[in-house]
Amino acid sequence: MGTPAVTTCGMKENELTQVGFLISEIMKNRTDENKLNELEAEVRYLATSFQPYG
Repeated sequence: MGTPAVTTCGMKENELTQVGFLISEIMKNRTDENKLNELEAEVRYLATSFQPYG
């Protein structure tokens, strides 16, 4: 998904900053299963808060 798609779902600057942060954290912790599980929960919460259009 690109920026137009996520803004159509209602995301603003704060959420897009959070997406960037989550991507960075996932990459930095890609071998830490516990941290990845925590991050997955955050990703799922964000994703369910902004449902895709369609």
